[in-house]
Amino acid sequence: MIRKSPLILLSLCFSFLLTVWFNGCGQKVTPDQDEVEIFSSITGQVNDSITGDPISGVTVTVNSQKFVTNTDGRYLINNLKRGGYTLSYSLSGYETQSKNFTLAHSAGSIANIELNRLPIIENVQISSVGQTNATISFQTLSQKTP
Repeated sequence: MIRKSPLILLSLCFSFLLTVWFNGCGQKVTPDQDEVEIFSSITGQVNDSITGDPISGVTVTVNSQKFVTNTDGRYLINNLKRGGYTLSYSLSGYETQSKNFTLAHSAGSIANIELNRLPIIENVQISSVGQTNATISFQTLSQKTP
């Protein structure tokens, strides 16, 4: 009969604990998809709704940050978290427009838009009573429609 010594039992228990500890520490724990902050981007192009031409100089606003379209009417907004945003597009002579947008993944998203021109007042009538010396300057006027 084999005699079990306390030293052998202690060694076996210690070996078992070391094996469990090392196997547990070697596992890589990955957080759930909902816990990971995913950063993404929105890119797009702004065009004239009548001609289809790109519009440069349009201010694109998201979360109080302002971006301006380049000469090709394109813009890029980086480092946005997944979620919902309202993009606002504005330029003198065009109707300001807003677009709700949702970033759902990290691959980046495209938000193109066409802006409508504001009507231009073409008929201006100037009249004068009596003799006066006046300087008159003309400026193209735009009128917002309700």
